[in-house]
Amino acid sequence: MTESKRHPDDYTALENWAIYDSVDDKEITNLVFRLADYGVRLTTIEGIMKSALVEHLKIVEMFD
Repeated sequence: MTESKRHPDDYTALENWAIYDSVDDKEITNLVFRLADYGVRLTTIEGIMKSALVEHLKIVEMFD
């Protein structure tokens, strides 16, 4: 993973998240389990998260 010159944080947490699938924010885990309780498939949940991240990135890049 390439470290951004603009990002103020250490990239260790991001690398650990990507490599070990560790989620430090328990609310995210809770939301995933709640959706799963309603029968939402994991691939659908990942798609929702991916879509939200793509849209947010578009906004950030628009103002870069």
